[in-house]
Amino acid sequence: MEIDLRGVFAAARKRPGMYVMPEPWHARTVVPWMIGCDMATSHELLGQGFSVWLNKRAGGRGRSSLTWCGELMQATFPHRSDAYWELSQEDSDQFLDALFVAVDKYLAEKGAAFDVRRAMRLGNA
Repeated sequence: MEIDLRGVFAAARKRPGMYVMPEPWHARTVVPWMIGCDMATSHELLGQGFSVWLNKRAGGRGRSSLTWCGELMQATFPHRSDAYWELSQEDSDQFLDALFVAVDKYLAEKGAAFDVRRAMRLGNA
């Protein structure tokens, strides 16, 4: 059984109240939810690859000490140093738009299906 992760994230973006609470939709609730999704896939969803991909798309060499959250914050707000949980609602909306666009592009390139049976056989889920 495979789960289409691009579809899951598209649905979450369209109807966030079905996936995270409380509303309004804010980075301080969405990012931990995405981290949880990544952990549920034993980091096959985003893992280190997403951070490297973001870094390269921003003109880097694919090496960074930042997590994917930090990479995306840097790309979205290059002259700021605050964390995603400190963002105003307006800035959070901008960050989340960038996040969902980036995740969708990354998964389109990488492949967006997660094989639940394979993970269970390997003891990863």
